[in-house]
Amino acid sequence: MGEDRFREAWSSLQYSRKVNDRFRWEAAPLVVSWKQLGAEGSLGWSHSWYLQTTAFFTLER
Repeated sequence: MGEDRFREAWSSLQYSRKVNDRFRWEAAPLVVSWKQLGAEGSLGWSHSWYLQTTAFFTLER
């Protein structure tokens, strides 16, 4: 089996806002980072920035 050549890290700082008893929003900046590894060590990091949003609904009564 081949060697693991990547490392991955996810970072986020969540903000949550309750709209009512059945609905809540979360939003956060999300950074996903990958480090590629070669035979001689690190080949550097790659970073991707996202704006993550999530809606939560309570469906039961």
